[in-house]
Amino acid sequence: MGCGSGILAVPLAERVAEVTAVDHSKEMLAIVRARCEDEGIGNIKTILGRWEDDWQEIGIGSYDVAMASRSMVADDLRSCILKLEAAARERVYISTIVGDGPYDRRLFEAIGRPLDLGPDYLYNYNMLYQMGILANVAFIDETRNKTYGGPEEAVTAMLWMFDGLNAAEEERLRAYVKEHLVFQSGSWCLRYEHVVRWALMWWEK
Repeated sequence: MGCGSGILAVPLAERVAEVTAVDHSKEMLAIVRARCEDEGIGNIKTILGRWEDDWQEIGIGSYDVAMASRSMVADDLRSCILKLEAAARERVYISTIVGDGPYDRRLFEAIGRPLDLGPDYLYNYNMLYQMGILANVAFIDETRNKTYGGPEEAVTAMLWMFDGLNAAEEERLRAYVKEHLVFQSGSWCLRYEHVVRWALMWWEK
């Protein structure tokens, strides 16, 4: 659920009988289908759907495993969990952010904005516990140090973190990038690594 561009669905399709990839974005599902065509994958079915939809009505059936990776963003978390539970015959997997996740707090401090992402994985785990689900938990550390063609490309690549910047904020971001971007091994990168931590939770039906 929330397959995006098929980051999990496509490689999993090579190891299982079939995959159903669901997303609310027609564009993302088009990318999944294009990847399947390019890679000769014929066992992925795509469904346009949201957490809030009636899953039976849109054709989401029953599967050995149901998973939602970084996609449990809805007003009613309990309802999301119940829908995944109902779709799974054997096991459910979910993953979500720990702490700041992929957001770089240093960038927010540099432009003078607070970074308030709301509850992280603990909220999900507490909800599972309240529902009587004793989930396993493992943590995945992802060390990021992206490379860029130059300072301008770096600034552009960082804009996704912010919900619009005013002129002063953008100027402060450019100043931060200018101070912390270094040229090494033929490309530009920040002088520090950014560790992104994810929580993986799973349980047997």
